[in-house]
Amino acid sequence: MRRLGWLVLVVGAVLFAACGGDEEATPELTDKPTSESTLEVTETVAPTMEATAEPVTACVQALVSDGTKHLLMRVDKEQALPDGYTPEVMQLPMQYILAGYTEQNLVPEAAEALMAMLDAASESGHTVVVRSSYRSYDEQVWTFAYWVEQVGEEQAERESARPGHSEHQLGQTVDVTSAAVGWELSQALGATPEGMWLHTHLADFGFALSYPLGEEETTGYIYEPWHLRYVGTACAAEWQASGLTLIEVLRGDHLGS
Repeated sequence: MRRLGWLVLVVGAVLFAACGGDEEATPELTDKPTSESTLEVTETVAPTMEATAEPVTACVQALVSDGTKHLLMRVDKEQALPDGYTPEVMQLPMQYILAGYTEQNLVPEAAEALMAMLDAASESGHTVVVRSSYRSYDEQVWTFAYWVEQVGEEQAERESARPGHSEHQLGQTVDVTSAAVGWELSQALGATPEGMWLHTHLADFGFALSYPLGEEETTGYIYEPWHLRYVGTACAAEWQASGLTLIEVLRGDHLGS
């Protein structure tokens, strides 16, 4: 079983990508592209999680539970959300949002868990804020088209989801940032104290890292330490124990045939 290097302690220099243009010129509801050529990510020194000998099934059991089934919807490059999918979301208090950005929304379960996690991070001395959250289908149409124009379709496919295929449309996903990376969405976040704290504790609050380092072949996307999806504590614990990517857990790959 492949190990998931989800908690990355990067040894060496990490070059922070410079932010081009002013803030108003860049879309706030998007995964900001990061040039991989500017990053020195040493995967070999990252600690790995040992996969459990026998898979647990709390997440799979939750899939058939009326109370949590909606939290475990699979959406990736292969599987789209139902046409017109629109979750019921709530607005996050402004103290959890990056200054200068407009309102951000999540489904209530994710919002409550996120606030608890960011409060816990703050109590541990780490300031982390939300830069992007729920996006409607129409917002994702604009977002994907923007990045195709900026970086070309091939690179955009690696960094942004096509409309209907974005985890942001679930209303369960946030992109977070900190001062250490200039409030940008940068792969360097994973090597900061804030990023390491998040990746150590996110499963405790029901979140998973959707696009970990070294798993682009499986997930279809580059490493995004800022992209966190809420799946509930049972599924997050199962993801963490499995040593697999979140999409593999949602597909049930860890259960075998």
